[in-house]
Amino acid sequence: MKVMEYVDRYIYAVTQKLQEKQRQDIEQELRGLIEDMLEERANGGEITQQLVEEVLQELGNPSELADQYRGYKRYLISPEMFTFYWTIMKIVLASIAISMTVVFMVEAITDSSQGLNHFADYFATTTNTLLQGFAWVTIVFGIIEYTGMNSKKLGIDTVTKSWKPSMLTAIPDPSIRIKKSDPIAGIIFTIFFSIIFMFALELIGVYFSTNGDGIKSIAIFDVDVFHRYLPFFLGVMALFILRDIVKLVVGKWSVKVAVFCIAVNIIWLILALILFNDQSIWNPTFMEELVRIGSGLSTEVDFQEIARIWDVSKDIWIYIVSLVVLFESIWIAMKAYRGRRI
Repeated sequence: MKVMEYVDRYIYAVTQKLQEKQRQDIEQELRGLIEDMLEERANGGEITQQLVEEVLQELGNPSELADQYRGYKRYLISPEMFTFYWTIMKIVLASIAISMTVVFMVEAITDSSQGLNHFADYFATTTNTLLQGFAWVTIVFGIIEYTGMNSKKLGIDTVTKSWKPSMLTAIPDPSIRIKKSDPIAGIIFTIFFSIIFMFALELIGVYFSTNGDGIKSIAIFDVDVFHRYLPFFLGVMALFILRDIVKLVVGKWSVKVAVFCIAVNIIWLILALILFNDQSIWNPTFMEELVRIGSGLSTEVDFQEIARIWDVSKDIWIYIVSLVVLFESIWIAMKAYRGRRI
């Protein structure tokens, strides 16, 4: 190992626990401080690994130093996990609020007869869902930290009095790093569709512009039948969120992360095969509703063509999900293999 690699690892370990906007300035400041301390101790001589270790030992554990730069300590969940916990919490709560608002606006446009009652339902449901989101994020991080997936197994250094520079983990190779935007986008996407399927499944449908009556829609799914599968569906969505949390916390592809992600994909594929093979989940009156509102459409509609597309689309969902799971799993396996070789 190069003598100065410990310095790079140490700076990386400190700055990754700070806000993005702070990192560059603190990295420059910390690097300058370490170089000055090394030059002073070397006194014109060669900078050895022993000198580097002595300086880093004096500076102390990266987590504690990050707390000093941050200006305060945080103990909810744990000092090591709090940054990730708070990031996920903000993402989840914002996603819930935005998703519920979108659902409310669409329902208000398609059904304006509810008035104030609809707004009261929106406020009560959103508040309840936000509280549940807060509780579940806390529970998930409690599970990550205290049962089997603790900081050591996730590769996060813990605050210990016996810390040594040799405990610093290597900086992840750029080719196997997991960009934060990927799991964050995954969490937002998962929450949005979970809320749609929980509270507004009837909004997933085909929309038509009618003459004088505004917008009409026909639901794709039979809401009552689909809700039988809802607990299993939400369970898989929770696994997706847990998967993205793990990816965000670990920050790089490894065999364990890849195996977990592929396992979640397989569980989702099994549910999708069961779900979409059940023909009763589809709206049995779709074509009847289309014919009923057809006379009010602003343009002519080829009912036979729509009927053909409707029949084909009920089968094509299985192929779409299967292909997405296959290609994503192959991509994940390649990333993990590359990370193992580095």
